[in-house]
Amino acid sequence: MTRLGQYALTLSLAVIWCAQLSPLAQAGVIGKDNRQVLLDHYREKGIGNDLTAQPYAASQRIMCNFTSGSAALVERGDIVLTVRHVFMAEPAQKDYSAASKPNRCSLEVSDGERSNWYPVIVKSAIFNAAKQRSFVDRFDWVVLKLESPVPGVKPYPLASQAVRPNTPVTLVTMHQEGFKYVSQFMRVYQTCKVRAGVTIDRIEPAGYKLDCSTSIGASGSAVLVEGSSGPEVAGVVSSYSGRKTGSCSFDPRRCFAYAVGITDEIRAAVGKLMDGTPKP
Repeated sequence: MTRLGQYALTLSLAVIWCAQLSPLAQAGVIGKDNRQVLLDHYREKGIGNDLTAQPYAASQRIMCNFTSGSAALVERGDIVLTVRHVFMAEPAQKDYSAASKPNRCSLEVSDGERSNWYPVIVKSAIFNAAKQRSFVDRFDWVVLKLESPVPGVKPYPLASQAVRPNTPVTLVTMHQEGFKYVSQFMRVYQTCKVRAGVTIDRIEPAGYKLDCSTSIGASGSAVLVEGSSGPEVAGVVSSYSGRKTGSCSFDPRRCFAYAVGITDEIRAAVGKLMDGTPKP
């Protein structure tokens, strides 16, 4: 069986940990659901299937052993940012320093109709191994390096400044549970807003609460803000809280999506993986 076939067989088990972030987090719809298939958004804008022309081509899918989630290329074509619970599936919130690392991971890069797989150097993973104390914490992130850069895809730069409340953001994720299925290569597009920053361990902000509709599959997606030269990464989707069915209005206590912010710790991890390796 090919690597692609092996990964396709595991898709039904995707993002187990995210499903258990909250007993209420099944539908994940906040307010009016404006999610759409990314290719539909591109067609509305007159953008074709050429990855080099797609502004969100750096938002893709990662699969590690029996989990999958969203991920993004950041700063360089061989550096990947996603959430720690996708890399090391940990449904019980145990100490991550004792969690088992995967023995294989790959990034799936799709134009919406076909895809290629790029293996991850599993030993390259940099993350904070501290126990996550709640579902709104700052430790749910990991930075990884690919065996080779993804050609033709422009990676997102990390945002240089924190994001203020009411800032518009964009999410591009892999297929999400509860959203209409088109194909295994589908990416989901959505615009929403940062509604509040979250201070953790005196880091302000260490994360953000968003009014984005997210369900299983959104974990690991980059929270994108518009920068001077295109989309920049301000955070990475970690968890959400909502209702079992239907939708709820944004509430900072009961109805929100949560993203880990791009802190100095994440910047240092990205910089470490970039050091000493030629840019593609």
